[in-house]
Amino acid sequence: MEVVEEVADGDALLELVEPDNHDFVKEIFLNDDSGDEFLGFDEDDLENDEQIAPFEDTWIRGNLDTRALPFDKEKSLNFDVGDNPEMVDFLRLILDDVFFDTLVEETNRSATDFFATPDSQNLKPHSRFKQWEDVNRDDMSRFIGMIIAMRSNFQELYYPGENIAIDEGMVAWRGNLSFRVYMPDKPNKFGVKLFMLCDSSNGYCSRLEIYYATDQNPSPKGKIYDLVMRLMQPYLNKGHKLYVDNYYTSPILFHDLRKLGTGACGTLRSNRKGVPDDIKNVKLKKGESVAMTNGILQILKWKDKRDVHVCSSIHAAEFVNTGRNDRVTGQVIQKPEAIMDYNKYMGAVDRCDQMITYPAFKRRTLKWWKKVFFHLLMLATLNAYLLYVEFCRKKNRKPVLHRVFRREVVKSLISATAPPLPVARGAANARDMERLTGRHFISKIVQKEGLKSKPLRTCPVCNVPTGKRKTAGDGRKVVRSSYECKDCDVGLCLSLLSFVPYGPYEVGNVILSFEGVTDIMLHLASSKNPLHQQVAVEAIVHSASKKDKCTGLLAKAVPLLQQLIKEADDQVKVRALVGLCKLGSAGGSDASDKQLAEGSTMTLAKVCRKFLVNPSKDIEIRRWATEGLAYLTLDADIKEELVNDTPALKSLIEVTTASDKNVLYPAATVFVNVTNSYDVKDVEPELVELAKFAKQHVPEKHDLDKPEYIKARVHKVAEAGVCSALVALCNTDSKASRELISRVYLAIATEEDLRGLIVQQGAAKALLKLAIENNTEKGLIKASHALAKLSITMNPQTTFPGQRMYELVRPLLSILHLECTALENFEALLALTNLSSISESVRKRILAEKGFSKIEHYMFEEHELLKRASTECMCNLVMSDEVVKLFEGENDRVKLLVLYCGDEDDPLLVRAAAGSLAVLSHSEIVCKKILEVRPHMEMLQCLLVNENVEIQHRGCYIMANLINSNKEIAEKLLEGQMLEILMALSIVDEPERQRAKELCVQSLKKAEEYGIIKPNK
Repeated sequence: MEVVEEVADGDALLELVEPDNHDFVKEIFLNDDSGDEFLGFDEDDLENDEQIAPFEDTWIRGNLDTRALPFDKEKSLNFDVGDNPEMVDFLRLILDDVFFDTLVEETNRSATDFFATPDSQNLKPHSRFKQWEDVNRDDMSRFIGMIIAMRSNFQELYYPGENIAIDEGMVAWRGNLSFRVYMPDKPNKFGVKLFMLCDSSNGYCSRLEIYYATDQNPSPKGKIYDLVMRLMQPYLNKGHKLYVDNYYTSPILFHDLRKLGTGACGTLRSNRKGVPDDIKNVKLKKGESVAMTNGILQILKWKDKRDVHVCSSIHAAEFVNTGRNDRVTGQVIQKPEAIMDYNKYMGAVDRCDQMITYPAFKRRTLKWWKKVFFHLLMLATLNAYLLYVEFCRKKNRKPVLHRVFRREVVKSLISATAPPLPVARGAANARDMERLTGRHFISKIVQKEGLKSKPLRTCPVCNVPTGKRKTAGDGRKVVRSSYECKDCDVGLCLSLLSFVPYGPYEVGNVILSFEGVTDIMLHLASSKNPLHQQVAVEAIVHSASKKDKCTGLLAKAVPLLQQLIKEADDQVKVRALVGLCKLGSAGGSDASDKQLAEGSTMTLAKVCRKFLVNPSKDIEIRRWATEGLAYLTLDADIKEELVNDTPALKSLIEVTTASDKNVLYPAATVFVNVTNSYDVKDVEPELVELAKFAKQHVPEKHDLDKPEYIKARVHKVAEAGVCSALVALCNTDSKASRELISRVYLAIATEEDLRGLIVQQGAAKALLKLAIENNTEKGLIKASHALAKLSITMNPQTTFPGQRMYELVRPLLSILHLECTALENFEALLALTNLSSISESVRKRILAEKGFSKIEHYMFEEHELLKRASTECMCNLVMSDEVVKLFEGENDRVKLLVLYCGDEDDPLLVRAAAGSLAVLSHSEIVCKKILEVRPHMEMLQCLLVNENVEIQHRGCYIMANLINSNKEIAEKLLEGQMLEILMALSIVDEPERQRAKELCVQSLKKAEEYGIIKPNK
């Protein structure tokens, strides 16, 4: 695809232009010296002073007499695909056979060139390059289909509508490149810049150029001028209206476009050459404007929050209603018509970029041109979809969604010519757990008569990890077993037994209950072969899944396990140790249920810590030691010993950073047990008495599990660095492990003085990920609750900078649920209160996530704290115009706030409700609603005479807004004692009540203006 197209027929172009403009067109489009190909420009290279001079003396104050600019063409589709085309046909209009043939030819040429180099002789034996075959068009079609799934003809296929826009697009690229640009306003701030011309109605990209930043010979009117003219060349003298931003806008450009039958509108930089000084130097107040015209162009300067300059050849300096009311004055907001149209039609390129971003894929490459190629492929797919949408509208059909269109195109490209995949047959893989789910009946291989050697068979599971059979000559050990499965007629190594309990425990228990399996395990454990001992002990340990199922087996195995701890090597010893730890922890956290003799569990814990702190031990041994502690730390005595053993605690944190993922879950379990962050059921005292009466066992809580001991342990664990260690573990895919990490973080965040440490060690970002994705239902709640605690006492802007602050909204709203505890609801509301006070964009995010209804629900709660917290949050939300409109509707929301203002038991609730009404009372509709509440006079009087300075100030503010709303409301309010209260407050001398005094004086002056009261003579 050429970056720039040349003007094919100069005479044909001249026929479209009035005779007076022939010289001008020849200079721009038909002059060989001007350069047909655009290779880039600098921002500072603008118009030539000589070209601007005629403009400087022609501007006068006044309004442009806009002449009609007829649009003599309609938005049209310039192709024929029949009545019922497939979706892929629209893509093939753009990526035609010539495109695919070129890709095929260049791909094969590149491969041929590579095989001619010396590097091709040094390929690895299994390199896929050795199986290279020339690709064809069908192969390339499937390749393009896969690229689209991973996420020039543009101009010829579609003619845009009347309104078009030119702006910059961006292809993300952060590598070294001479023409890489930095654009801070784009989502991808570094990359290759594209200049794009798009239809404002749908975002279809008709023309584009790539910015190369190389020198060239521009025309005297500047490179920006040349760029716009080249992009607009096919659409001149058609009556189009072009919208550009201040990067492109200049008076000379718009003047010449108007001569060529094309209107233009855009924001303008005040320092552009040709802008009159009267526009530059005039000082305006908000809402004021000044306009100047030269008969062809209109330049308008309008003051909103800042000065806005607009240049247009199609708009007069007229103002139109926006349909919105000013919150303070209540008047309809008006804006210049040019700015309204600019905002409406300028976003075409941004819309195109946005739609390309949705299906975009992350593809790493060291070649910038590959990035551009993939970007253009996505642009081609988007344009094909827009062609499909326009086609459906023309045929009065409903188009499918963009993602559905892409999926169907991918299916068509891949499946149309895809050959059947070859079926590779190989031996079973030992690491494939499905290989072990079949039902095997293991038995001893029978000794055959006449043979003296021990009967052994090769285990096909253990010996085929790569799909190829091991042999004794390849230097690798062949594993043979004296056991077999007669039904399958294969030898089976008894390591299979250690895998059985890893699956669903019900299945494992059934398999282990088969006749002879338990005897085999115990027999192997007493063997002198270390491998047999290791496999058997693992099977015994993992069989302990449920208390009622495992106690019997472990009880038989205890003497054997105790013997192995004394005599066996470390690999067997540590596994036997875990078996005893499991038996010792069968009672859980119940202090009265001890499975082993007094002091035995303490001894086991010391041995586990000994293995753990020894860095010379294999990571597998330390993992098993961690698993043993995971069981033993249910005992509060062992928790205290562990947190007071600093080397063991640091070793536990250190072992979590190992590459072995199997250590994560037991290590996280230890931290959960130590911090008591597991779920504890609340037992009703009546049920305890009933159990004692029935002589049933009642679990007892250990003295060392009281709150003060738990708090001390949490501090020790946090200060040892567990927060930063768990940050690295949050990348695990295990939902169960992520839940445990969430529980530990919540336990630490519960301590207010440790929250700064959590943020300091980078756990805030990790918590956000835990609260959003890939976690159990309980884990999501725990992580969200921890985020709420952090947001209550710390500034969310520093704790969650940038986009993370907006991502925080959804987790907090997720725990505003009836199934969550009241504490979780309450702290989520407090966190949302802090968030909603930051900015309007955060409030809009809360509303977009449907947070208003959830927060409002808790305003009706009987729980005092929940009711107060939700009202405080609403006090911040009402600063949003969208929320004000909700209160203005036909509902009783305003009535509820008025009634809360009379609550004598909760001054904080009154303060929040009064604050909400103070903001809402800027609306005249809300003011009328306040007066519709029957006890409104009593409520207002209570606010005005309240001892609390803040409540009194808010009451005076509400009163001032009510009186300022209209005369009728003021007359109703100033009847009776209300006038006396205002007069009394207007003369108070207390310094802390001066703000209330000023508001009362303001209210009395307004009443005087209405003629309701008169000053004393």
